[in-house]
Amino acid sequence: MSTTNTQKQAAKQFVKEWSGKGYEKGETQRFWMALLHDVLGVENPVKAMEFEIPVKTIIKEKGSDFIDGYITATTSSASAPLTSAWTGVKSISAFTK
Repeated sequence: MSTTNTQKQAAKQFVKEWSGKGYEKGETQRFWMALLHDVLGVENPVKAMEFEIPVKTIIKEKGSDFIDGYITATTSSASAPLTSAWTGVKSISAFTK
């Protein structure tokens, strides 16, 4: 994205397109690819993200779980684990890959 205003407009359009659309298990990968490309300006989001990454949890009864996606590389070379809920988006701050 070239400017903050362009990115804001792209984010508004993204929200408009995705509001009330689909269901989490069937649309999650398309959702993240579109977000990375259309809003954040990642040229090739397929190379920048991994999906369904197993992780250990801090909840002993569960033992392990997975995160929906892990951004391995972006234009800023940052990485971040992500999970989605169709009511919103949240980030996981502590995990073991």
